[in-house]
Amino acid sequence: MASSYEAVASEGRAGAVRRRWVSAALWALAGIAAAILVVAEWRSAAAAGVGTDLGYFLEAARRVIHQESIYGASGYVYSPLIAWILAPLATSSAISTWWAGVVLAGCVITIVAMMIVLWRVIESWQRPLLALVTVVTMLGDAVLDTELKLGQVDTIVLAVVAVSLLLQRARLPVVSGAVLALPAIIKTWPILFALWLLRKGADGRWRAVAGFAGAVLIFLVIVLLVDGPHGYTSWFGRTQSMSSQHFAVWSALGVGRELFTVTGDFIPIANLPALATAIGLGLGAYVVLVLALVLWRPGDAILSLWNVVMACVLLLPVSHLQYFLLFVPLLWVWAAYAIRDRWRGPALVAVIAMAARWVMPYLVDVAPVDSRWKYLVIMAVNLIALGVSAVCASRYVERSIRSLAID
Repeated sequence: MASSYEAVASEGRAGAVRRRWVSAALWALAGIAAAILVVAEWRSAAAAGVGTDLGYFLEAARRVIHQESIYGASGYVYSPLIAWILAPLATSSAISTWWAGVVLAGCVITIVAMMIVLWRVIESWQRPLLALVTVVTMLGDAVLDTELKLGQVDTIVLAVVAVSLLLQRARLPVVSGAVLALPAIIKTWPILFALWLLRKGADGRWRAVAGFAGAVLIFLVIVLLVDGPHGYTSWFGRTQSMSSQHFAVWSALGVGRELFTVTGDFIPIANLPALATAIGLGLGAYVVLVLALVLWRPGDAILSLWNVVMACVLLLPVSHLQYFLLFVPLLWVWAAYAIRDRWRGPALVAVIAMAARWVMPYLVDVAPVDSRWKYLVIMAVNLIALGVSAVCASRYVERSIRSLAID
C-alpha cells in the first residue's frame, strides 16, 4: 500500500515538473514572438516613412508652432491634443520611426494590462498560453500593418481603454472613468465608450461617470484657455465635415451603402439607394439591440467593456478597417474563460466566433480590399460575432473568484 502511495506522489511530482517546464517554454516563446513581431513591424513601418494620417498630425503640429489654427491642416479631424503633443517633434527627421514605436507600445501596453486583468481567471500554468495568444493575435493582426503605415492612434486608444479596465478592477472608479475619457478627448467618437459606465449593476457607477465627465470638462476648459471659443467651433465643425468620407465604411451603417450605391468604395451589386438605406437601418437596429442587451445583461465588467467597444465601432457612420484592432481583446477574454471552463459552454461558442472574426481578414486577404464580396464576408462575420459574444456574455455565470466578482 505504501509503495502505491509513493508511486502516485512521484507521478504527481513528475506532472508538476512537466507543467513548470511547459510553462517556462511557453513564456519564453511568447517573449520571443513578441520581440520578433515588434521588431519586424517597427522596421516595416519606419521604412514606409510618414503615413497619411501622421502627415495630417504633423501638419497640424507645425501650425501649433506658428500659432495658427490646427484645423487649417487638411485632414486633421481630432481634438488639439495630438497636435499639441507632436509640436516639439514636428520637424524631426526620425518621426516615423518614433511614431511606429508609440503605436507598437500601445499594443504592448494593451497586452500587459489585459494579462493583469485576466491573471486570476486561469491557473498559473495556463497563463503563458494566454500570453502567447495575446501576442500573436495583437502583433500579428491583419490590419496592424495598415495602422502602422497610416500612423494612426487606434492602438493608443486600445491601450488607454485596457488601462481603464485595469483601474476599474482595482476598484478605482473615479480614476478609471477619467482614463476612459482620454480616447474621447483624442478622437471624439470614443465618447460612446462611456455607455459601459452605465451598464446594469456597475460598481461605483456614478463615481466613474463623474471621473469621465470631469476629465472631459477639464480638457474643454484647457481648449478654451488656449484657443478661445473658436477652438470649439473649429474642432466640432471639422468633425461634422468629416462625418462622410470616400472610404469603405466598416460598420453596420455602411453595408447597404457599400453594396447598393455608387457612392460606396466598390462597384455596387446594383444601384438601389432605398435598399441601401433599409439595410443600413436594419443592421444598425440590430447592433443597437445587441448594445442594449450588453448594458442590461452585461455578464461581467470585462466582457461588457469590450462588447460595448465593438458595438460602438460597428455603429459609426465612418468606421475604418484598422478599427478592428479594438475587437482583439474580446478574443482574449473569451479565450481565458474557455480555458478556465475546460472548453465547454458559452465561452467555447464565443471564442470560436471571435476567432473566426480575427482570422477572416487573413482568409480573404483583406488588405487591400478590392472586392465587395470580401467586404460582405468580413462584415457578416463581425456582426455575427458581436451578437454571439453578447448573448453568451448575458448567459455567462462566473465562478466564485473573489477578485473577479460580477459587478
